[in-house]
Amino acid sequence: PQTATAWMNLGNMYRELSMMPQAGDAYEHALGIYRRLSESNHEVYDLQLADVLNNCGMYYEAIAQSNAAEKAYLQSLAIRRRGSNSNPGLLPTLGQVLINLGRLHLAMNRLDTAAAELDEGTAIFQKLSTTESSVFSLELAWAMLNKGSLDERTGQLIQAETSFQYSEHVFRQLASLNPSHQLSLAKVRLQQ
Repeated sequence: PQTATAWMNLGNMYRELSMMPQAGDAYEHALGIYRRLSESNHEVYDLQLADVLNNCGMYYEAIAQSNAAEKAYLQSLAIRRRGSNSNPGLLPTLGQVLINLGRLHLAMNRLDTAAAELDEGTAIFQKLSTTESSVFSLELAWAMLNKGSLDERTGQLIQAETSFQYSEHVFRQLASLNPSHQLSLAKVRLQQ
């Protein structure tokens, strides 16, 4: 398992550095290891497999392979749904996959599907942020940014403005505490 985690982390690093061929290779190594481990003991390794699948989805999305990204996200989503039914502590990761899938479907112009996924993911983070706002406010801000993009595309401009304003407010607060969030704030401003 440590080797698979190392491959996944290496893939994440390469993806962040835009070294896509190396990222793809690293994710494939991690995915192969976790698939084998999950086959022998799915109760222990399914969640790690879901993590790698989600990261593979982000990788495929970054290299414009929408169908492969969708397949990876949907596999991750299925695993996370099963896990979150018995363990509510897994809701944040379920919300993340839903937001990623909704963002992908928005880019693919599957607006009804994107709306359902973004609504469900946003609702998860809204619920979680009522009890732990400092932990989930960033995730909720990203969810609202994606929801605002969908609302703008579907002509719901008042809802889009509300979502964008919420995201900007959160990112402005975070940027005042940590300058690394300046880029996130800039992305929100570009959306408006």
